[in-house]
Amino acid sequence: TIVERRPHGRAYFLLGTEMLLADGNRDEALAQLRLSAQTYPGARYALGTELAAAGRATEAIEQLRQFVSAMPDGPAAVPAYDLMARMHLGEGRLDEAAAALQALVALAPRSAGAHALLGDIAVQHGRAREAIAHYERARGLQPASPQLLASLGLAHALSDDLPTAAALLGEAVTLDPAFAEARRNLARAYLGMGQAREAADQARAVLALDPGDPLARSLLDQALALTSGGGSR
Repeated sequence: TIVERRPHGRAYFLLGTEMLLADGNRDEALAQLRLSAQTYPGARYALGTELAAAGRATEAIEQLRQFVSAMPDGPAAVPAYDLMARMHLGEGRLDEAAAALQALVALAPRSAGAHALLGDIAVQHGRAREAIAHYERARGLQPASPQLLASLGLAHALSDDLPTAAALLGEAVTLDPAFAEARRNLARAYLGMGQAREAADQARAVLALDPGDPLARSLLDQALALTSGGGSR
């Protein structure tokens, strides 16, 4: 057969590996992919994805890194960078994840998900302005995404722009009334502006969704205390 005559060629990579995986022989499939990768760089992408599926992140990232180095403009480069970024995030390596995402958006500038993840990383670093810039790019691609609106609102809250934060979070919960996290953050923004009644309304809306939500209960207590103290506008 072709596979037997050319044990390290593309046919071997494509056919043999698929058969092994279909039979549940992942270790043999990985060994075959390693052999194929010696002469066919594209095999490193499949090897990386299979290693990732097996929970072997460090090995997977190295194979994907070699793949994008050998085939930087290949059609699988974008998903390779995406997978690398998500594995780095899973390991807590924010800077490495950001580098992979920057490479991804250089190839696919309309990737809203990559821009949003860059925003998330900037938030974790406490860089609110940078986060806002990334989220705005993502929002330009997906203007009706409740998650993006909520993330952008949170970034504005971190930059102490509570009115803008409240407006964006309000848009998010209008689009998705069951978005509890956005409602809690909206309640916090209202509390920060001294608008206790509005904060209480948002906390009550979360409790209507989940009566046992401790964060919403705490926010409601704070809002009611502010109201009773005459601090509400």
